[in-house]
Amino acid sequence: MTKDKRYLIGVTGTPGSGKSTFAKKLSKSIGAKVIEINNIAIENKFFSKIDKDNTHVLKIKLLDRYIKKMTNNLNEPLILVGHIIPELTIDFDVIFVVRCPLNTILKRLQKRNYNKNKLRENILSEAFDYCNYNIKKRNCDIIEIESDKDKRDANK
Repeated sequence: MTKDKRYLIGVTGTPGSGKSTFAKKLSKSIGAKVIEINNIAIENKFFSKIDKDNTHVLKIKLLDRYIKKMTNNLNEPLILVGHIIPELTIDFDVIFVVRCPLNTILKRLQKRNYNKNKLRENILSEAFDYCNYNIKKRNCDIIEIESDKDKRDANK
């Protein structure tokens, strides 16, 4: 990967799957900056409200336009991280879909004090492979990875 070429990498997956951890490791190995999409949305107030489950309801079109503008003149690798990537129309060069066993995601989200509705929604999202299914129509490389260390160690 050359520094003079725009190279936009997406890292997506269900909350609690290990997206941020994977993105940080990838960043160190290729020298790319990592930006969390949730942080962009919060810093720029790209949400219309916070719902009963304490979830930010995003203004996706505003967020999408902002990120397109931000990455338009990119001249070095950038990693964007977020479960919302499948909903955006950004042109990525490659998207990593981070997968994780349901019981691991459940434990991680319980530690974050997700309520029952948010837990159910995110477990179903992972079970139905929402992120991977919804990026299949993209014109870029898609790489699915397993993030759960315990499962990887058991398969050695």
